[in-house]
Amino acid sequence: MPVLKEDTTDGNPELHLRSNKYTEPVTVIANGDKKWPVYRMSEVSEHSWKHQRKWVVIRRGVYDITNWLYKHPGGPWVLKNYAGQDGTTAFLSFHKDLSVVEKYMRTYQIGVLDEEDRKALQDTPIAYEFADLTKKAHDMGLFKTNFFFYACVFVHIIILEVLGFYILHKIGYKSWLGYLLAAILLSSSQAQAGWLQHDFGHLSVLKSSRLNHMAHKFVIGFMKGAAASWWNWRHYRHHSKPNVVVKDPDITFPELFIFGKNFPILWAKKHKIARYYQWQHLYFFFLGPPMLLPVYFHYEITRHVIKYKQWMDLFLMGMFLVRFIGIASYSLGIGGGLGLYMFVRFLESHWFTWATQMSHIPMHVSYDEKNDWPTLQTLASTNVSATAFTSWWSGHLNYQIEHHLFPTMPRHNFCKIAPHVKEFCEKNHLTYTVKTTYRAFADIVLSMRESGDLWYNTFYEM
Repeated sequence: MPVLKEDTTDGNPELHLRSNKYTEPVTVIANGDKKWPVYRMSEVSEHSWKHQRKWVVIRRGVYDITNWLYKHPGGPWVLKNYAGQDGTTAFLSFHKDLSVVEKYMRTYQIGVLDEEDRKALQDTPIAYEFADLTKKAHDMGLFKTNFFFYACVFVHIIILEVLGFYILHKIGYKSWLGYLLAAILLSSSQAQAGWLQHDFGHLSVLKSSRLNHMAHKFVIGFMKGAAASWWNWRHYRHHSKPNVVVKDPDITFPELFIFGKNFPILWAKKHKIARYYQWQHLYFFFLGPPMLLPVYFHYEITRHVIKYKQWMDLFLMGMFLVRFIGIASYSLGIGGGLGLYMFVRFLESHWFTWATQMSHIPMHVSYDEKNDWPTLQTLASTNVSATAFTSWWSGHLNYQIEHHLFPTMPRHNFCKIAPHVKEFCEKNHLTYTVKTTYRAFADIVLSMRESGDLWYNTFYEM
């Protein structure tokens, strides 16, 4: 991104008459040999995710990201989610190699934001406080990776898988107890590989983004049988606008579930079709944890890689299936190996669903309110009391607030930044919620029942 100098670099700004508010802005400022059009935020906001041309503000630059969307390594939706808005803090939080990223951004800059609007957006007390918190995290070395930690994570994943297949071949093919123990060990290995790919996907392990992306493809593809491109498409959307209806795919599934305190009322008023949400907290136990990975994710991942022609991801997924089912079929046959694979996914699905949704479903859900980054992330996230087991079991996502504020921070450092995040939240009157594991689980069901009742009461009162 070009360095933006003072508006008066080469004298007074030139004034132009406006015949088209998007192509001939009133003011042009000079930046060395380059003169940038100046846009008001009201103009930028018209180019939102619904508009054919999509603009975004980064620092003070205004970018037309329309032609970059489907080239973006993090997927198009993370950019669409901030179209028409200021995405500065999100941009700084998601990216690691800023100098490399900014080199690609130069092509897409179309102007600069009016200085008065920039100050209103970025020169706020909470923005300065968060910048200080980020600097403190860097000064403490909390964005540096402990490679011994990740080596242990990788090795213990391999040990769990090897032990699972060993027990399967020794007793699992002739004993239900041995079969169940093998499946539990294999699902544990898969769950932990899921947390590891999550770390690589967030660029929080290796020094360069490129190396992280390569490792991410290998771990999620060959070790887990999923697609890196699909994960980027889905998970970065979630992080960019957590618990924002339509923009966050994790809470936008109105065919079966509806969340929050405001959205069910709005949905009931807008969609005058009888549904079944008043029972969602009951059928969640049958359609949520048991079906998410074995059914829905298999369908969504396969559809994604074929639609977007992600052949490398498809190849790695195929290699995983050949490896897993091939090893299992040595004792169980091809059909038995496929059955074991689906049973492992069934067990892992419960693990994954409860571990991830305990931090978000019971929290604030709404349409995009265009909150600043710290407010957005703390409203949508809750922590769960930290123990050695809960940190292992959840891949340190019991520190969900810290993870959402600093998505590129290695997870072993969340506990170190947590006291400072709590202090920052108290100072800026932000929510910093911490629950027990039992409370977090219970609140998933209770919040779903409350949301269903809100929909039911609003719909039938109308």
